[in-house]
Amino acid sequence: MKTIRIITIIAAGILTISCSKINQKNVKVIKSTTEALSIDSRYEPGDSAMTAFIEPYKQDMEVEMNKVIGYSAQYLYKERPESPLTNWASDVLLRAGEVFLGVPMDMAVCNIGGLRCDIPEGEITVGTIFRLMPFDNTLAVVKLNGKQIVELCNDIAAQGGQGVAGARFTIRNGKAEDITLCGKNVEPEKEYYVCTSNYLAEGNDHIYTLAKGEISDSGWPLRDVYLGTVQKDSLIVAQKDGRIVIK
Repeated sequence: MKTIRIITIIAAGILTISCSKINQKNVKVIKSTTEALSIDSRYEPGDSAMTAFIEPYKQDMEVEMNKVIGYSAQYLYKERPESPLTNWASDVLLRAGEVFLGVPMDMAVCNIGGLRCDIPEGEITVGTIFRLMPFDNTLAVVKLNGKQIVELCNDIAAQGGQGVAGARFTIRNGKAEDITLCGKNVEPEKEYYVCTSNYLAEGNDHIYTLAKGEISDSGWPLRDVYLGTVQKDSLIVAQKDGRIVIK
């Protein structure tokens, strides 16, 4: 964070100076050129003042990233239609959504592509979670009716599965069948709460139906949600449980 602030201050100063000079007279671009530069040994950093300046911050960051915050009972990997990693990640969202809105969540959805690494058995560090969730996506809750829940499950079925919690269904010929939420059949006109990321809530990654609902964005970074969960739970235990089955 210290490095970011310093660079921001320097950049702001340069921008201010540049703008003040530009305002002194009218400036018009009359010609521009581009050139491709090969990055080779000529650009390798040496013992520069900048390298020496950054090194203490780099060391502080490495210490922070290597802090152990919890443990995994087994290797958590991702695959379709379900997996230990996607089941754990979506279960975390289900709990976090309830904390955010203060009402029980009916379903949670996370995308496999958004989980950028597996979690090895043993120690979980801060860096592990940053590698798992490098994006600045936030936790969001979408309100959908029962008909839209069926559409949402079909979006997921068409991809062969994603991370889900609260829901169970069978995929047959790319369609979702026998859908239940928290053990109950879906009622077409009933309203349901689905916890997800703000990225998916916009209908991205082919989960189009989420964009049809009423979205409440918590502003909470998902990375912080997972960091807090690992610290609180201390030990992660997750497994496949048949929440999505392909026939």
